[in-house]
Amino acid sequence: MGFTRIGAGIELAGNVAGNIAGLSTTGVGRVGAIDIKNVDFTTRFDPDIFKVSLPRPTKTIVVRQDPAPGDFVPAGTPITVVLVEKGLIPTKSLNGLAAEVVQRFPSIGNLEDDLNRPDDSAAKNAKAVLDKGIPFDQLADADKATLGAYTANRLPGTDAAKAAQDIMLLYGL
Repeated sequence: MGFTRIGAGIELAGNVAGNIAGLSTTGVGRVGAIDIKNVDFTTRFDPDIFKVSLPRPTKTIVVRQDPAPGDFVPAGTPITVVLVEKGLIPTKSLNGLAAEVVQRFPSIGNLEDDLNRPDDSAAKNAKAVLDKGIPFDQLADADKATLGAYTANRLPGTDAAKAAQDIMLLYGL
């Protein structure tokens, strides 16, 4: 009997076969091939009819998994994974955030919307710093000042460094 290790991604041992939403997958072990079989969609869909901007891409986050990540289980063991769209996560569900951050941004989506405002240079500059993915204590002084200006504008009267670290945590999930 083969075993598999459950981690950030799910690794499967043995043969894998399936058909999900018009995609057929086949493979052995960790490697699989995907063939698009949904001819109706690929031949009839006309992207030119969309004259409006589509919503920004979303990211899903694993919030619970059973068996736990890192547990060794026999091949074929069912795995329950609970996913949530990142933007829908309520900030009050995360421990240790400044109360002002939670109040101003009730969900991570609210923060992302605020950072993506095209007419706001403070948000645009803060997003550029956040996109670097550098921990707060390793940021250059100019980048810390940029985040400080953003938090001072959005969250007046709060500890700018703490608020910036909280925003970095939310943005980086």
